[in-house]
This record gives sequence, structure tokens and C-alpha cells, in this order.
Amino acid sequence: MASSSRGRGVAGKTWPGSHMVSSTARRELGFPSLCLPQKTSYGFTNASLPLEGHSKSKMDNDSDEDVVDLAANSLLNKLIRQSLVESSHHVEVLQKDPRSPLYSVKTFEELQLKQELLRGIYAMGYNRPSKIQEMALPMMLACPRQNLIAQSQSGTGKTAAFVLAMLSSVSADKKFPQCLCLSPTYELAMQTGQVVERMGQFCVNVNVMYAVRGNRVSRALGITQQIVIGTPGTLLDWCFKWKLIDLTKICVFVLDEADVMIDTQGFSDQSIRIQRALQPGCQMLLFSATFEDFVWQFAERIIPEPNVIKLRTEELTLDNIRQFYVLCRHRSDKYRALCNIYGSITIGQAIIFCQTRQIAKWLTVEMMEDGHQVSLLSGELTVEQRAAIIQRFRDGKEKVLITTNVCARGIDVKQVTIVVNFDLPLNQDYEPNYETYLHRIGRTGRFGKKGLAFNMIEVDKLPLLMKIQEHFMPVSKPHVRLSDPTPVEGTAVAMGCAVRDGTGPVSYSWQRRGPGGRAGPEDLAPGRQLNLTAVNRNQTGWYVCTARNEVSNWTSDAVYLDVIFGPDEPVVSIEPFATADGGFIAVEREEVTLACQAASNPPSHFVWLHDRAQVHTGPTYVIPRVARAHAGSYTCLALNPRLDTRTQTTVQLTVHLDPPSSLVPAVLGAAAAATVLASAASLLLLLLLLATRRPDVCPRECPGRAAPLPGPLRLPLAPQPRAGWLEAAHAAHLTPRPLSPSGLGRLPVPS
Repeated sequence: MASSSRGRGVAGKTWPGSHMVSSTARRELGFPSLCLPQKTSYGFTNASLPLEGHSKSKMDNDSDEDVVDLAANSLLNKLIRQSLVESSHHVEVLQKDPRSPLYSVKTFEELQLKQELLRGIYAMGYNRPSKIQEMALPMMLACPRQNLIAQSQSGTGKTAAFVLAMLSSVSADKKFPQCLCLSPTYELAMQTGQVVERMGQFCVNVNVMYAVRGNRVSRALGITQQIVIGTPGTLLDWCFKWKLIDLTKICVFVLDEADVMIDTQGFSDQSIRIQRALQPGCQMLLFSATFEDFVWQFAERIIPEPNVIKLRTEELTLDNIRQFYVLCRHRSDKYRALCNIYGSITIGQAIIFCQTRQIAKWLTVEMMEDGHQVSLLSGELTVEQRAAIIQRFRDGKEKVLITTNVCARGIDVKQVTIVVNFDLPLNQDYEPNYETYLHRIGRTGRFGKKGLAFNMIEVDKLPLLMKIQEHFMPVSKPHVRLSDPTPVEGTAVAMGCAVRDGTGPVSYSWQRRGPGGRAGPEDLAPGRQLNLTAVNRNQTGWYVCTARNEVSNWTSDAVYLDVIFGPDEPVVSIEPFATADGGFIAVEREEVTLACQAASNPPSHFVWLHDRAQVHTGPTYVIPRVARAHAGSYTCLALNPRLDTRTQTTVQLTVHLDPPSSLVPAVLGAAAAATVLASAASLLLLLLLLATRRPDVCPRECPGRAAPLPGPLRLPLAPQPRAGWLEAAHAAHLTPRPLSPSGLGRLPVPS
């Protein structure tokens, strides 16, 4: 079988028993250059576990198959990590209020802690905050305190982080529980308590109580310790059955190892019951090594309005690992092939994985009898015994570690150069366990080094190995196809995402990036095909599909969905005048602009009709000097050239010599000013006439002086608008307008 172009595939290799696969079959399977040693009979005839013709029923008889205990693994990781692990994962922070500033610290002094806490931190060997502590501690120690959901692996300092938050919150003068920490097991609770005791060793009168099995408290004496750490079941009894803890006085609530807690039946419900009895102001902190969907659902139920710290986990890669398989007839062939590998390759250290404890024990005995330094690690051992064996292996006292799936993840030894799958990892349905396979061979090829992985298989297991190779084949670049790249609004559109065949299980996700690629991205429904049942104009934009499997992901080129729609009903405007009833009025000799808008894709073509006769094409029609002949109905036609559809809007235009007073208020203001000027000019003219009057104008009855004017003097200070008033207002700016004689007293004519 051909290996992957990126070195991820399982390269082919046979060992004793190569005669069982014909050359024709090898060519069909695509085996690369095969190593075909001389066929040898090794004389192992009494195998206690026949592997040929292995069936599910026989597999079920292996009752000693190790089941991975998440709580035990978590404790094991705590025991074997003697110092902080500087994670290379990218820390992603999601604040409950994105507008608030995001702080991080590089030293513990920046946190302004009490001196006794600083002494305790340095006494534990911490010189500076770890990556997750840099982000989490400012949130946990902020005032007011903030809730937090954090993802963190063992060894990253997350226990010290929430212990510091608890110790910073307690008051030594108050002799009742103030901080509560839930752990899934007795051992993990004791581990957390040890961290509290070490960090708080200089805090006077601050004590810890363990709510675990076997620890009894007198109801008469009660609990005077400020920090209580325990398992959910025991704490539930202490809080509700025995009334030893007043949950309304708890100021910090910590839920550690949430993924392990959920994995344990009943613990999640017990934790939720305790949490619901807390006061709204209580700070709540949740930590989990993984963030699967079920963990998120649990976290959202139990932690209100949280800040979130996530680790962008580095995916296990197979790029540095060359994989081989060895065809064998039975278990004895497997052992002989293992010895050949061990003798022909310079090995630093090796881990051999077996499916059951029985096979692991048998293999350990065989290798020890042949003089190899090996150690056995299985689920029968206590956590402390497992930690001691792993430490000896790390120290190089044994070169080979034989184990079951209990060591498949979380154990990092730099010197491991070879991983051997003595048995393929299978699930209860007798199908390959892909995740376990990935974590098994991921014990080598770490820290940038090269690694080798060998799979010992029988011929009848070859199809299972082919499934594994297919599953971990790197995904190819996906190609997106549209059923219609330019659909009409309201019709259905399907988008399909395709990758190269033989890639194995692939998950697909879609994103829309908006017109021009500027908006978004907007996450859409997952799946190989994206169906838009009734596409609308808002779904116009660029679409990409991302295909991913266990070892890689790849995003397609963007394809553009151009939704055809419209035209909508045109909106017509005429400048500069409009009436309240929606009509339009223009003034003779003024410039008038008619504008039309209508949403459409592709853009509409516009045609203007005046009294049903076409006068213009385009969205804007300008009449430089409007005349009475331009009055009438104007229709704007919006045409979609792609759909051959049209919409229209008709408006009425009235042309006046001068507009009435009911028009634009700004014009009225100018007219009023012109009227005042005209009145002032009239008064000035009257005074001028009186001052320059000749003597013979005076009547005989009163020689030498003017006769009294009959009646009061009436000046047109605020005449009402009438026809031609706008022209008068304009003229008033240039020359005074002569007053009408009707506005003055009648002057006698000299004889």
C-alpha cells in the first residue's frame, strides 16, 4: 500500500509469513518495496491466544482489557509532572464584556498580593506565572471578582491559579467555610489540598478541611476552616443533610476537572445542586482539560456570565512518524518480528502497546527471559505504582515499556523513538479505534524528533489496518460546486464540497464572507452540502468550505453567489420643491432634477416618460429651465436586464409662475426679509417727496405750508403674499419699488 505524499500513511513491510499474501495482491494493495526475509518456523505451537480467525466473541472473552480511567489519568499526570510544563498552545480569551480591557501579568508582584502569599508562591518554586496564569489570575483577582471557565492541561499551573484565588479571598478572622472546591475523586481532592497547604503555609490562621470519604465532623463543633475541598457526594451531605456548611457564605466556588466530573455518573447533577444554592455574588471558577460539546453544555449551565480561556490545541501530527506494518501468522510470529526490530535498529527507548493485560504480561515474561530490560504498566497497578514505573522509564533504567491503553496519552518521554502496536487498538464493535491509534503512535515523533511506528498484524486484520490508513490520509483541498452561481431570489441553491476519494471520515464547515470578502466571516451549518431553500439578496457573497479530518484541514477557494433580484418599486424625487401631499411643484425658469432609485441585481436600467412619451434614459433627468410645458405626469420605469422584468412609479409635476406661500419655509423667510426692505424703501421715498415739495403745490386755503393729509398714513409694512411676490422680493435687493398711490393720502393738484 502506498504511503502518503506527506509521509502520513502506513508504509508497507512484511516479516515472517509473507507467503500468505500473493504478489498480485500486493500490487493491488499498492505495497511499496517489501522486505521479504526467508520464511522460518519458530516452533511456537502452543499460543495461549490464537489470533487467526479471531472473532468478536473471542475478543469479548478477554475480560482483562484495560479501560481508561480519566480520573486516574489526571492524578497520574499530576504525580509525574515535577515542574510546570510550558505549553506552546495559543491561549484564546473570550471576555464576557468585549469592551473591557484585557490584562496579563509577567510577574506575581504585579498582582499586588499579600506578602505571605508571595512567600508561599516562591517557596513552591514558582518564579513567574505560567501562560495560563498570566491571563487567568488578573480575571480571578479582579475587583469585583469575575466568573471564569478555563481549559488547561495538567502541569500548566491551573491548580495553583485557583488556589491563589481562594487564599486571596478568605478572611482569617472568620471561622466558617468561605471557599469551596469540588474534585471528582478522593486522590485529586487530596492533591489540591496539598497545594493549598504549601501555598498558604505563611498565612496565619487559614486552614483547610477535606470533605472526603471517611472524614467525619461533629455537628456540635461544626467546621471552622475557611477552605473546604472535597468530592461532590460528601459535600452534598455536609451541605444539605448535616447542615455543616452554609452555602450562602461561600465567596469562591471552584469546580476542578469538569470533564472527569461529567464522566462520573451522578457527579454533574450533584455539582449543579450545590451551585444553585450559592449566592449570586459568589465567584465561580470551572476548569477542564478538554472542551468537548458535553463539557460546554455543563459549563454553561453551572457558570453564569463567564470569561472563557481556551487553548488552541496543537493537533497530533504524523509528519515526523514513519509507519510500517508487519504481516504475521500468529502471536509467536509477532514476537519474533519484534525481536528482529529490536536487534536491527538502534533504539533509544520503545513503548509496546497491547490490547489486554494478559498479552502484556505474556510479552513481558518473554522479553525478560530473552534478557531485555522491560517494565510493565497496566491498570492493575495503583496510581502511585504507575507513577514510579513511568519515572524509572524516564530515567532510562528500562529501555522498553510494555503497556495497555492506560498509557496511550499524556505521557511524554523525549527518548522514545519507536512505538510498536503489538495489537491494533479496537473498540467493542471490533472496529479500529482511530483516536487511540493516533495517541499511541503519538508517543514518538515528539519535540521535533523523528519517530518510527510498527504495527504487528495478522492477514485477517489487514482490512482493519487499511481503514486506519484511509482514516488518517491527509485531506485534499476541497472543491466547491454551486447548483446555480446566479440564482434568482426565492429559488433554491445547493452548494457541494468534494475532496479526493480515500481520505476517510471528513467533517465539513461553511463560511460566508459577504460581498467583496469584507463582511464576516459568518459561520453556517456544517455538512458536505449547504442547502439554501429560498435564497435572498442578503445571502449574496463569497462562500468557502473547510474540510478536516484527524490529521489535517484545508479550505477551498472562495466561490461567489450572485443572487439576481429586483427591480424593487422605484422611488422618485424631484428637487427643489415638494408638497405635503406627495406631489411636486416647480417654478418657471428654475432648474429641476428628477431622480429615480430602485434596488436590483444586476443594476436597473431607467427610462423616463412624460405623459407616456419617452424623454430620457438614466437614473437622473435634469430640466435646466422648467416651463409650463414641462408640467404633467412623469413615470420612471426600472428594468432588470437579466430577468426582463420592470417596475414603475408615476408622479405629478405642477409648474407655477411663482410658487404659493405653502411651499418651502426657507423661501418664505427670504420673502419676508424682502418685504421689510420694500416697506423701508417706500417710507424713504415718501419722506423724500415731502422734503422736496415746491411752494405752488400748496393749496390757496393755506399758503406757505402743506395742507393736512386726509386720514391716517398707511404703509404696507407686512403685505400678504400675492401673485408676483417672489419677483418683488428679488427686485427689492436691487432698486426700490414705487409705492402705489392707494397707500398714501390723495395729494391736491395745483391749479
